[in-house]
Order: sequence, then structure tokens, then C-alpha cells
Amino acid sequence: YFSNENIDVIDAQDNSKNEEQAQSSIVYLNDKFNEEIPMFYIDSGIVISFAFVKLLEDQGLSNRKIKQALINGNPHNIDYKTADVLLDLYEKNRNGEIAFCVPPAVYKETMIDNLKHDDIYRQYTRKFVTENCFLAFPNENIKFFAKKTVALQNALKGIKSRDGIFGLNPDMKRRKVGDSEKRVWVDDNFEDRMILSQIAIITKQGKQNVTYISCSKDVENSKQMVQGLYDEEKGLDDKNKSTRLEKVKSRNPERVIFIQINSNDFGTKVFIDSSNSTERRGKREVARQLEQYFNGFFNGKGGLEVKTPLEL
Repeated sequence: YFSNENIDVIDAQDNSKNEEQAQSSIVYLNDKFNEEIPMFYIDSGIVISFAFVKLLEDQGLSNRKIKQALINGNPHNIDYKTADVLLDLYEKNRNGEIAFCVPPAVYKETMIDNLKHDDIYRQYTRKFVTENCFLAFPNENIKFFAKKTVALQNALKGIKSRDGIFGLNPDMKRRKVGDSEKRVWVDDNFEDRMILSQIAIITKQGKQNVTYISCSKDVENSKQMVQGLYDEEKGLDDKNKSTRLEKVKSRNPERVIFIQINSNDFGTKVFIDSSNSTERRGKREVARQLEQYFNGFFNGKGGLEVKTPLEL
């Protein structure tokens, strides 16, 4: 989807300066690409929606039917206006006008986790990531990155609505283990906090300190790297230790837009269902707290904006 004028493809196996990068072929975005091509980080829900569009395209459905199917598939988060924006983003990416990027946590959800229950929809999800996305990974030791992200996600646990229904707070839900009646507590918002934390830290470090890996190159090594990071993060989180968030140096501050549609995870300022005032109020509270927190985190050096498609 991108011409050779916009990207420089380098075989990192010939680059002895960086042994960690030498495990895979890397796509380095050149200056022209960085200056002229907007880059959006996208959530797993957006990835799945785009993959669904591609699947329907391959089946020969018209644009009108694709749009309706997109709405029917996720009516809680997608209405006609949202579908229009999503399809516009999809087309702009296909034409090389914008680029999509995913943090390790989204890569894991879309490229690794869905292998457990594989079907044509999950296959198309992986196909979309592989063909259309870059994996962003900081140029630092995985353990250091894991420590920073876990510390930041711990700080995000306090972001919630007054009633506790919405937000990034540990959403403890009981699940049965096997066939027994034994139940365990599961923090379903851990992955969501990690996504935001990873993007924030990567953004603050600046593009020059981040490797953008083509998801079509050396997929297995990318999976191992992402799984290794997740294992480190889970290990730190499971210890229930108070991990201090070390100061993240910002040499070349960036501003990143993170697009998401699952409003139950992060909260949003634009809502599909306007009839429930309690729901609207709770999500606004979360969105406001997120904005305030990240304004303080970046302190004028870069920034992370969490947006729905309608806010672009």
C-alpha cells in the first residue's frame, strides 16, 4: 500500500550495529513519510472492523452492504456516521494517504491471542495487521520497557467514573475454572491499560527512539518479541509490587492519535446511544480524567489523544 518513495526497506540482518534488530527485516519510515503521511495508532476493535471490511470486499459485496454489515456487527459502537469515517480511513490507508500503527498489546490481541480459536474472521484480522500495519517497538531493553508500562498502567487504575462502572479500574469479574465451581478474580482492564501505557511511553520517547516493524516481515520473530514483553509485564504485575514510573526522556516529542471504538474500555466524548444520561455522564468523566492525566504525563512534550472515529 506504500510506494518505495515513502519507505526505505532495509534488511536488518546486514546491520551489525543492533543485534536485537538483526532478528528481523525492518521498515524504516523515511523523513518524507514521517512529515507527509499521518500515522494513527489503532485499537483491536478498529483492526477487527477493517478486517471485516476486507473480508466482505473479497466476497464481492457492495459498499452499501459493507457499511450496513459493519453497523450490524457492532451496533453498540458503530452507527452510520462512524461507519462512514471508518470506511474513509480504510480507503485512505489503502491509497497510502495514512498509515496505521499498533503497539505490542494490540499486536498480541490480534496476531497471537486469536490463534487459540481460529476462524476466517480471525484469519482476516491477522491478514489486515500483516498487510496494513506497522508494529511500534522502542529501541530499548524489553525489561526496561515492561517496567515502565506496568508502572504507568498501575497509575491508570484510578481512572474511573464515580459509580465505578466505566473506566480503567480493575474490572473484577468472576469466571469458572474448568468444570468446578471454583471462581477466580480477573482484571479484564489490564490489557486496555497496557495499550494506553505502551503508546504513551513510545510517543514520549519520540520516533527516532522507536523501531517501526513491518508486520509482513519475519512474523515469528515479532510474535516472540511481543510475547516476551507480555510475559515480563504479567510477571511484574502478578507480583503486586509498587513499580515506580521512571522518568521517560523526551528528546523528540511527538503527538499521537489513538483511535478506538470500544467506549466501555477507555471512555469517549462521542456516543452512539444518547438516551442513557447515566452512561453518557460516566464515559465523559473517564474521558476527562484521561485527558487530564496525559496532559500531566507529557507536560507539553508530546501528547496522546484518545479519539473515536467521529472526533478525527
